[in-house]
Parts: sequence; structure tokens; C-alpha cells
Amino acid sequence: MKWSDSHPISPTSFQEFEQCPKKFYHRNIARDYPFEENDALIWGRVVHKAIELRLTKKTPLPEQVKQFEPFCLTMLEWPVVLCERNLGMTWEGEARAGNAKDCAIKAKGDVIVMDAPMTCAMTIDVKTGKPREEPFQLHLQALVLQAHYPSLKKVTGAYYWTQDARLGPIYDLTDCWDKAMPRLYDMADAVDAIYGPPVVMEKFIATPGEPFPCKWCNAPCEYAGG
Repeated sequence: MKWSDSHPISPTSFQEFEQCPKKFYHRNIARDYPFEENDALIWGRVVHKAIELRLTKKTPLPEQVKQFEPFCLTMLEWPVVLCERNLGMTWEGEARAGNAKDCAIKAKGDVIVMDAPMTCAMTIDVKTGKPREEPFQLHLQALVLQAHYPSLKKVTGAYYWTQDARLGPIYDLTDCWDKAMPRLYDMADAVDAIYGPPVVMEKFIATPGEPFPCKWCNAPCEYAGG
């Protein structure tokens, strides 16, 4: 069986394969070096949960994240507000739950806002790390969003950078299929070609991050000094 037949591609797995196939192997196939708990991950969960509760339950933001209130108020101006929705689809573009067996592509929208007729939507990815614009992740969110809401005629997206408490550039994601699917097919083909069986770790070649030692993952590697 090919890897892509039973493993949905997510924005994270796509990014990990592009960064370093060895990192992808350890995180998505062997799963022997998971994310290590650190202050950044804990802070990210705090921020995401606080924004989710503010937008869905009208719970006031805790004092430590009060600076995000203007963003929340702007989102609440939309008639439909959804948070932390894990959506998926098949390779043919049919809507699926993110954990469905035949889900091929999945992405979670941190904040999704729509007009009342559900013809216009915006997906917001809340980022607690260092600002770095890469719209492809937003394209994946738009893909699965349009699969679940075929009435949408206009989809935009942006990152919300919590370090600066600002919304980044707004991207038009309406025609995301032609922009995203070729890259997803290429990734699936590349993984399938080296997946096996049998699965051989050495076929997933390490790509170093800069500077040395590489900080992309916690798996032992010559580039990580391990």
C-alpha cells in the first residue's frame, strides 16, 4: 500500500517533508521523535484556547492576552465564526472529516469567518512564532474549506501574528485548487516512491537547517550534532 493511500497530508507534514525528508520520516512514519514540550508550545496552546473561547463563548480574554481583543472584535463582526475546525477532503475534492479513513488532505482552520449566505469566507491562521509569510498553508485551509462549503464564491486568508498582534497580508485563495494540488501530488508521489515496503529510514535523506547544529527536529543526525 502506498503511503498516500492511508495517510492524509496536513500543512505540518507537507512542511516537514519539504524541510527535511528525515525529519518527516521520524515525525510521520516511525513517530519515534515527537514534538518536545517547551514554553513556546505551551504558550501557543494558551493563546489558541483563549481566542477560541473569546470567539465562541464570549469568554473575556485573560489579562496575559488582552492585546488580542481588537483582533477578536474584528472577527466577531462576521455573522458566522468557527474556531479550531479540523476539515478534510479526498483527492477528488469531496468533503471528509479530518480523521476519516479516506481523507487525503486535512487542515485545521484556527479562525474561519463567513458571511450569512456562506458565499464569502476568510480563514485566519493564528501564529505565535516569529513572523514569516508562507501562504501555502492558507491554500490548504482554503481547499478543505471549499470542499465543505461549496456555496463559497470568494475565499481569502491571512496569518495573525501574535508577537506583533497584527494581521498579515490578505491573500486571495479562491482559486487555490490549481495552486495547491500540483504541489500536493508531487509530495505524495515523492513519499510513495521511497516509502517501500519495506520502509527504509536511510531513503529519507537528511537536509540540514541553518545554522549548524540544525534545530528542525530532535532526532539524532549528523547535522544536529547527534
